[in-house]
Amino acid sequence: MKFKKKDKEEKEKRKKEGKKKDIRNCLDIIPIREYDDSLETFKLENGRYMDIRKIIPRDLGNMSEDEKQIERMNLNKAFKTVEIDMKFVSMNFPLNTNKQKSVLLEYREKARDEVRIKWIDRQIRELELCDSNINTRNFYLFFFADNEKEFIKNKELLEKYTAAGTVRLTTEITKNEKIQIVTKFNNMNTTIDLMDEAMKKDDKYIVERKENEDILDENLFTVIQPKGGITFKEPSYITAGDGYIRCLHIYELPNTINFYWIAKLFSVPSSICVFDVSSKDMNEVKKNINRSITEEYSRGAHAKDYMDLYDAEKRRRELQDLYDDLTRMGEVIKLCDFRIFVKAKTREELEERCSEIFKNLEAEGYRTTTLLNEQKTEFCSLYESYREAHKKPFMMRGLNLTSEQLGNGFPFNYSELLDPEASLLGFSNAGGAVLFDEFTKTAKRKHYNAIVCGDMGSGKSTHLKKRLKHHASIGNFIRVFDVSGEFTPLVQEFGGKVIKCNGLDGILNPLEILRSGEDEFTSYSNHLAKLKSFFKCIIPSMADDLMQELANQLRELYGIFDLLPDNGNIITGKEPSEYPTLSDFRVYLAKALAIVNDMDKVSKTGVEKSLNVGKAKYINDILRAVDMLINNYGNMFDGYTAIVDITNEKIVSFDISDIKDLGEVFTAQMQNIVSLCWDNAISNGTVMKKRWESGTVRSEDITKFIILIDESHRWVNTSMPLILDMIIRYMREARKYFAGIILASQSIRDFMPEASDKDLEKIRILFEHSQYKFMFKQDSAAKEHIRKIFGNGMTYSQIESIPFLEAGETVLSIAGDRSIAFKEWLSKDYEEQLFSGGR
Repeated sequence: MKFKKKDKEEKEKRKKEGKKKDIRNCLDIIPIREYDDSLETFKLENGRYMDIRKIIPRDLGNMSEDEKQIERMNLNKAFKTVEIDMKFVSMNFPLNTNKQKSVLLEYREKARDEVRIKWIDRQIRELELCDSNINTRNFYLFFFADNEKEFIKNKELLEKYTAAGTVRLTTEITKNEKIQIVTKFNNMNTTIDLMDEAMKKDDKYIVERKENEDILDENLFTVIQPKGGITFKEPSYITAGDGYIRCLHIYELPNTINFYWIAKLFSVPSSICVFDVSSKDMNEVKKNINRSITEEYSRGAHAKDYMDLYDAEKRRRELQDLYDDLTRMGEVIKLCDFRIFVKAKTREELEERCSEIFKNLEAEGYRTTTLLNEQKTEFCSLYESYREAHKKPFMMRGLNLTSEQLGNGFPFNYSELLDPEASLLGFSNAGGAVLFDEFTKTAKRKHYNAIVCGDMGSGKSTHLKKRLKHHASIGNFIRVFDVSGEFTPLVQEFGGKVIKCNGLDGILNPLEILRSGEDEFTSYSNHLAKLKSFFKCIIPSMADDLMQELANQLRELYGIFDLLPDNGNIITGKEPSEYPTLSDFRVYLAKALAIVNDMDKVSKTGVEKSLNVGKAKYINDILRAVDMLINNYGNMFDGYTAIVDITNEKIVSFDISDIKDLGEVFTAQMQNIVSLCWDNAISNGTVMKKRWESGTVRSEDITKFIILIDESHRWVNTSMPLILDMIIRYMREARKYFAGIILASQSIRDFMPEASDKDLEKIRILFEHSQYKFMFKQDSAAKEHIRKIFGNGMTYSQIESIPFLEAGETVLSIAGDRSIAFKEWLSKDYEEQLFSGGR
């Protein structure tokens, strides 16, 4: 036993020694020593600092010329005003959807039926195709400092000129993402998810070094160092443990550089593109220009032929123009290095890629080379500022460019959406994938409601069906309001129930108290509010006094049935037969009216008589409304709830095609059914909430609840403010129960047919509680309404583009986060036929 213990100790010792040896071998090429949590930045050797900010990309293809010009001008301004050395980095690698696929595979393991498995497999296959055909692109800004004071100053400067205002260029990122970025630098051929956890929180192991050496966080260095080592023995490429790398150096630019010229370099696939920039001493620049102009004068004066004279005059004019820009326009000269780090698993693949890049760039006028025996120097430049890198011997001279030329080269053009538990929804106009999940929770995305607007044939119905398909396949609860029956085939595909709402499939008793809050008092209050709205639909002219009388009479009725939430009384979840029906209410109202009439007969004063007459009128108005409902629509409203219990039914479609033209009765029934859905949502959400708060489930283990309401404008609009209040309340509380409500309509204008300022405010609140707004093609008249409601949520050009969108194209605005234009993807093999009935 002693020998075994000794062997184990020796093995651990050798492992630690090997780890230390690997670290020693990499210390001279990776200057990172630790992460300073107080400054939130990397500390390098010799007390220097390096920090990383994320650049927020733009979708230039969906911006107006004015918006593009503003972006170029803002970048130009940043180059003029920020004099510190900066490093701009573009990471271009194949899309990695391992996280999304792993979540879908977990759902697959839980699935009990072949249909769900079939659809999950299809979604996984879609993600695999994205991985094979889509490149993702991330942009970052690095900056450096020699000491803590300089670091704080540089950070404040960058925040002032790149991260202030409504149109920010950069934003802060987490420690985790910074670590993953530098890990990718050192392991370019390894698939790394920048959002994955790089290190456990506070996982530090500080090693004290010798007196004149820097301290070292061994755990951090172990994470970021090249896995398998790295060597620079070959003159033209780098050999790493995970593959091969070659640095291509751009040493000459085209004679004429156009707008967005840097984008050509920043979009090279399977590479890391780096652009270093430093400021030149302007006094020295002016002296050099002055000397050059004098030389060109002399050259022209001594020219022997017209060609020499012409060239000298042309060059002199260019120098004069540049001098004018420097003196009058505040132009500055920047020193720049452009490098492209190309990676590949094999040498043959590396040669092929580099050859293709050389050919493509040369065709555009870029001159590129590989610096032989300098690949180590090129690699080390990833962690160095321009000035630091150019202190070394044999460094190639930088390119001289004006801030305007750099600003006009604006390269940050890309858009994508990669939710971690999502499926494929479409592709952005910039070539990025849109992987969308309503239930993604971030610092900016806090709830799960959505509004979808689009004309007939715009793709709105297809979008709704794709969301239904996704949530059905992964086992979430779904409630669909189907106006035309077009959702029936999809619901039946997943074995869901279709319920006719005209009473043929059973009555839904409007007087049954459904669960709508966290306690019985809340449920009772919400139930009374629902019934006020219900009768307001039946009696549109109902005034506040009559509504108050209705509440009083209902309280008396529920008191008779022992259904008041007093003294801990449970009033929800009872048997349907324990609740009163409309017939019971009619009997009660008739008796109440008789009592008031009897009181009127014995009233002694005019005041008493007047009060009794008023009360009798109110009760009679309510009684007439109840009579009308029983006599004309008793099969829908009068009786105990006979619809089969759907609390545990995953997918239910309410077919409202037969009642959609019944006006106020339709609105009343819709409100009734939504209340039932909300009861189901709370039943599921309460269980999930307890599990989540106790820490017994992960996000992907939570069963969510989605309510999908097509043609919602028919009853959710400003003409019915009480129903608006109810829907807004549900939308506000839905996130607590892991529920989301999707409201769909043909136009944003449909929500506000005739609206006062007060009612318009309710529509604004409705949209505020909708985290996601999908705008498909709509009439030009809708643009003004969109501007009023969205504010800065969409750009001017995005709103202007809405009337011209093609089928399937949409603009998604995510409140507080971003907006993205993309085209939804529809499989011709297995979605198009099943989704027939609308696009």
